Amino acid sequence: MPLYRFYKGGNLKDHLITINYAEGANNGYTYEGALGYVAS
Repeated sequence: MPLYRFYKGGNLKDHLITINYAEGANNGYTYEGALGYVAS
C-alpha cells in the first residue's frame, strides 16, 4: 500500500506521513505525493 506525504503551511508548517489518504486530504493538508510502498 502507498505511503502518502502531506504538507500544511501557514503558522503550523507541518508534514504528515500516512497510509490513509483521507486522513491528510480531509484535514486541510496538501498532497505532495507517495513516498513509496509498505507491506500490509
